[in-house]
Amino acid sequence: METSNLVKSAIKTSGSASEDRRTAFRVKINSPVALKANLAEALSAQTVDLSENGIGISLDAKAELSSPLLIEFPLLNLPLKLQGEVVWKKIDNGKSYCGMRFLQKEKYQEDILKNFLFTNDEFILNKIKNLKAKDKEISDKIELFFRRDLKMFIEELIALEQHIKNKTMSEGAIFEKFTKFCDEIVKKGDELERQIGIGMLTKKIRDAFRFFTGHWGLQSKILERAFTKPHGYRGDYILMEMLYNNKPFSEGIGIYFDKYLQNNHYSIAVRGRRKKITKLLRDNLQAINLTSVNVLNLGCGSCPEIQDLFDDFRPENNFNFTCIDFDQTALDSSKERLKSLPENIKVKLQKENVINLMK
Repeated sequence: METSNLVKSAIKTSGSASEDRRTAFRVKINSPVALKANLAEALSAQTVDLSENGIGISLDAKAELSSPLLIEFPLLNLPLKLQGEVVWKKIDNGKSYCGMRFLQKEKYQEDILKNFLFTNDEFILNKIKNLKAKDKEISDKIELFFRRDLKMFIEELIALEQHIKNKTMSEGAIFEKFTKFCDEIVKKGDELERQIGIGMLTKKIRDAFRFFTGHWGLQSKILERAFTKPHGYRGDYILMEMLYNNKPFSEGIGIYFDKYLQNNHYSIAVRGRRKKITKLLRDNLQAINLTSVNVLNLGCGSCPEIQDLFDDFRPENNFNFTCIDFDQTALDSSKERLKSLPENIKVKLQKENVINLMK
């Protein structure tokens, strides 16, 4: 899933001018806007409201509009130029109003829109309006978490993005600051979950948090893979390899999410588990005094522990490994990884679902 498609809400276009047909929430704004069609003279207009996907505009009733149009207006003290198409028009008290849908947006344009909307109280409150607990005090804490803590977190991300872009802070200083405010939001989120308890409301809160932060977080290839689950489940062999390698794979602010995740206790445990399994295998296989030993590896992934095992272990007896996984790409990776093993080490790779095997 591309970061730019994290929020999939669009303005419905049925030919009606009814504003109730939109599905994307709009924030009221009031600023001058210029509309340009090809080389024609620009039309002056006024913004009415704004969403991620479109903008509402008021202009002179006599104005003729065609699509596509170049829409120019200021946002966060920055000039924004977007291509758009008219999806509805109406006339009210001598004024013409129209709704325009943005066409393809570049990343910096997407950034500006999200920076404005995702730190806007009206937008935040609309997004979390259904996150209510039976206890009003808990509901108030949920609202405070999003309006204060989440908003501060996003503002910190925006500020750090500027430092990264302009190279006004060292990488070490950026990561130190990034780690501090990530730890703070995680701590506050954990505390909120302890008060609510595990349940559907907690899941909805997590989903809302990912909605607001995914634009930045999913710039991390590690985090993107963990949440998009391209193989249908979290923790596939490629994600495990990313954690094993213990290095960033992304760009921009994604680098710092990568580093933060690599320093997470879970990631440290994943790397520790690999070392522990290798040691357990070595200790046990060295103690077996047989000419031939069979070893079964269920959910083998890319078999990193077998490669590690024989890096400095040269047994004289024969070892036959049967490695089973239902992910063919993981088995293909194992085949490549283990192709240089000694002659007395045999590996059979088998595609199978362990649950079916047990049956």
